[in-house]
Amino acid sequence: DNSFFLLSPESISFYKQIDYYNSASVVVSQGGASLANMIFMKPGTKVICIVIKSDFIDYDYFQILSGLKLRNQELISIIRSQE
Repeated sequence: DNSFFLLSPESISFYKQIDYYNSASVVVSQGGASLANMIFMKPGTKVICIVIKSDFIDYDYFQILSGLKLRNQELISIIRSQE
C-alpha cells in the first residue's frame, strides 16, 4: 500500500505508535519530538524531515538516522516569508 496518512502520535497509545512507526516504509515529519519514534523504525525506512530554514538546524537527528541505518535522510527547508 503506497498511501500516506496523518498521524498525531499524542492522540494514540504508545504501543500503537510503535506499531505504526515499525511498519512504515516512509515517514515524513517536521523536526521535533515525534521523530524520537524513529527508534522503532526498521532499518531501511526512508525519513523525510521538514524544517523551517534558520541559522540553527539540529543535525543530531541525522546522526541518529545514520546510526539506526535508516535511509535517504532528507532535509526539506521551508523559507519563512519576511514579515
